[in-house]
Amino acid sequence: MLEETLDRGREESKAREEYSSATMNEINSSGTASIGSMNQLQSIEGWLSARENFRVVSEEFPRQLPLFSVLSWNQALTDYHGTRIKPHIPTILRNHHVAYRFFGLHTRRNPGVVESTEKELETLLIDTHSKDSSNWKAAVVECANLYYVGGYGPSEIEVEIHNSREVHCNISQVLGDDSEVLEALRQVGPAMMEEVRHFCPNGWSSMAFHGRSRLGELGGKAVPTVLVFIRKGFRADFDKLEHHLLHILDGLRVSIELEILIGSITTASRVHAKALTYWEVPPEQPTNGYSIGVRGNTEEAGTLGGPAEQPEIDYPAGLDLKNSIKKLEAFSTTPRCLPETLNTLNKLKLMTKNAPIGQVVASSGKRLNVAGRRMDWALIQVVSDKARNHPPSPKYVHPAALFHKGGDYYKVTPDSLVRQFGTMKKDSWVIKNGRTTEVTVGVVNDMGRIVSWDNENIESVEVEVFGLSNEFIHYGNSGSFVVDRQGTLVGLLIGIDSSTSSYGAGFVTPIAAIQADVKSMTSGILSLDI
Repeated sequence: MLEETLDRGREESKAREEYSSATMNEINSSGTASIGSMNQLQSIEGWLSARENFRVVSEEFPRQLPLFSVLSWNQALTDYHGTRIKPHIPTILRNHHVAYRFFGLHTRRNPGVVESTEKELETLLIDTHSKDSSNWKAAVVECANLYYVGGYGPSEIEVEIHNSREVHCNISQVLGDDSEVLEALRQVGPAMMEEVRHFCPNGWSSMAFHGRSRLGELGGKAVPTVLVFIRKGFRADFDKLEHHLLHILDGLRVSIELEILIGSITTASRVHAKALTYWEVPPEQPTNGYSIGVRGNTEEAGTLGGPAEQPEIDYPAGLDLKNSIKKLEAFSTTPRCLPETLNTLNKLKLMTKNAPIGQVVASSGKRLNVAGRRMDWALIQVVSDKARNHPPSPKYVHPAALFHKGGDYYKVTPDSLVRQFGTMKKDSWVIKNGRTTEVTVGVVNDMGRIVSWDNENIESVEVEVFGLSNEFIHYGNSGSFVVDRQGTLVGLLIGIDSSTSSYGAGFVTPIAAIQADVKSMTSGILSLDI
């Protein structure tokens, strides 16, 4: 029934544009807003911030949780904090009647994010058990001003006071296989999606169906939840949207929660993905987990062009080779440089002169297939026939993550090959070897997510995978093979969302859908030549 929402979305695409135009000068009774009246409505950031009573930051709105947090690794700021800021914090807090438990300088970022618009931010975290937040804002502003005097601006440092026992932070798990819950969500999904489109035309990014639990309680009983994600800065009457959605859920016989959050979906081959540094020479033949790129392109990796393009392909990607050579050249001038590093540097320089490994002969472009699933694949005719597809090695995976609900142990050897295609199954264990995250494991959610892809005017329903022991995906992982515990190829990574899970969520196109799309475009059949 989720697929019905896609059909309805495509049918209403033109209507939404006309609707937005018709509301240029007023806010109607349903709460939708015109361009001229948008400033009269709260942004999604403001609406969420107004509901958070136990978390205050020096800037306007706190960033959405969860955030990965470690002790700051900005040495210059840490030194300035230790000598010029830290001695004054207790006095400032005492003057504002804020009883603190502890405070410290931390580096924080969203799960799944490497280098993107959501950059790492240094934060002075102050934890309190007080529930009286009336003086918190004045305290964080005074603390922040101490950093500003030292030349650190709001884009480099923020100050936050929070009561960690009271702060609301849920994280996502797989929905679970309760048939009554699944049927209820299939029943209300189309109606809820219709409301979201109505209140937030062009402002919603996805609607998901997850099990949610409080941060720190992963593994406990998760509450079935519908999550609606809104793009940053979008303004709407979110109170009315929430009221309408809760009214739909109230009609069910099972208990299902609702959360409206900030979030967007992007492809995992995002241009701002971090460049890699190879401290060892990559394998001679293309290998899963290493990068490829368009010949001559040293600004991005993995993006191979649209259906009308047939570029030659380099291995490794020029972006990663350039970055590796730059880093190793700098390191070679230090006393710590070993002969092995110089040998690697010389071999990497030779690799820049390698011939292309092949050429793109067909690609899908970014579009929907006949079933309404997003397609983004490319076929490369390679020069060598020596490359083989090996399943990801479990060597660097925590042993506990190699199991899921008592399933069979993942058994592969260095000589194992991916020998067949398989089917992605709900609630099943999967593993992948990505360019920026290397080997990670995850579990397939029981329901797909309805996605409105950023800047592409495409809606689709995608298979969602959550990481089990670490972040399943980063930007730059696009195109990674996803295999099951038998080492069978079941899908291809295409997208990322970092806002909902403690370990980031990835979107996977089932290999069966790619096989069918390739056949329909080329009349050819995908096979694994082993």
